[in-house]
Amino acid sequence: MKRTLPALLLAAFIMGCQPKTPSNPPDAPTNGAATPSQAGEVTGGQNISAGELKLNIGDVEAQVFIAANIAEESRGLQVAVKEIITPSAKKMLGMCIVTVTAPFPKTLWAEFSIKSFQAFPDQPVAMRGVVLRGEETIGKFHTVLGKYAQVPGPVEGMNVPELVFKLDLLEGLAEIPETLAVYAQFEALLMPLGTGAETLDPLAAAIEEVPSATIRSNPIRIKFISQ
Repeated sequence: MKRTLPALLLAAFIMGCQPKTPSNPPDAPTNGAATPSQAGEVTGGQNISAGELKLNIGDVEAQVFIAANIAEESRGLQVAVKEIITPSAKKMLGMCIVTVTAPFPKTLWAEFSIKSFQAFPDQPVAMRGVVLRGEETIGKFHTVLGKYAQVPGPVEGMNVPELVFKLDLLEGLAEIPETLAVYAQFEALLMPLGTGAETLDPLAAAIEEVPSATIRSNPIRIKFISQ
């Protein structure tokens, strides 16, 4: 026994130095990542399960813009257009200043173009809005931003939602005023992950059920000058 005691003591010492691994280790975030329960607690004031929303409404606000401008067919000697571009990296239209001189045209067509710097293939965005002439609503439009959100026009063989809308800014006016201010204002509703853009009705989406934001176009400011 005296000969084997040192060996037994050495074996016990080695076993005591081995790291202990719990049978059920606690879940812990790695490199600062949130646990599943943390990741899905509250987003935009709503209880959303982890993984249900890949994007948030801030992505839409940062990437989707509406450009309001005078259509090419309404420009001419009597309609001068000055475009002011924003100094940001995206170089969007910040304001459209229009001077119309007599004889005044019977129509003045404007284009309202929804521009997106990213596509939304997995979480489409329902867009619905109005065009305001002063405080008067003179037009309503709606569309869906999905995987074709960056497509500028029709694509043969593909059902691409309309992204450019035209409106006559003089329609319904009893007389030509000295000035006009026009802009578009849209609601953008971010749909849950997996929503099909092809079957999404933007007019039926409930704003209370999904994250939403208001997106305004640049203004069109028009001055009419009589000779």
